[in-house]
Amino acid sequence: MKNLTRNKALFFCILLGMINISVHGQVMPFGMLSKGATTINNPPAVGDFHQGGVIFYLFQSGDPGYVAGETHGLIAAIEDQHSGVQWWKDFTSTFATAKGIGAGQTNTAKIINTYGRNDIYAAIVCDDYSFTVEEETYDDWFLPSEYELNLMYLNKGTIDAIAVDKGGHIFFNRYASSTEWNNGYAMTQNFNDGRIYHLNKRDGRNVRAIRAF
Repeated sequence: MKNLTRNKALFFCILLGMINISVHGQVMPFGMLSKGATTINNPPAVGDFHQGGVIFYLFQSGDPGYVAGETHGLIAAIEDQHSGVQWWKDFTSTFATAKGIGAGQTNTAKIINTYGRNDIYAAIVCDDYSFTVEEETYDDWFLPSEYELNLMYLNKGTIDAIAVDKGGHIFFNRYASSTEWNNGYAMTQNFNDGRIYHLNKRDGRNVRAIRAF
């Protein structure tokens, strides 16, 4: 009789949402479970296909764009926007010399402000790129800075695997950064061996756009 009374009490506590249950390490009122509120979304992680590309870096404290308690970072496109395109056709300086995280977006804006929109070159093909997934179009891409490009290289195996799975293609050969070395050269990275060096702006290189989320 005592067990029956105890079971009845437990039953009514469950109905009233008075019992807490641990779900994936998170304590939740049992009443929430009966209302379909059991889905717990994991935050985006490196290697996820997210908002049009592959996450290759998550912002850390001190990074531009970092927000405590939120998940933000950088996404690589799953395909090259051009192969063999010039950084620019002459030795006009853009003063887009920043190298770090967050610099790609500002560098790209400086480059386009200097060179305009009437020619085909590395920064403009990134700025013009868009990718639509699940009826959402992402069109805020830019040419990565020297450091952002290297972060992509360090995760190229992960990016390549997801890119191919989503219909894109792997990295190959040298890629442009948005970091200008001087009026005639810009920083470039060879994705075959990781080498970083400055290359004549008029020489062709591949381009892979990134965006922040």
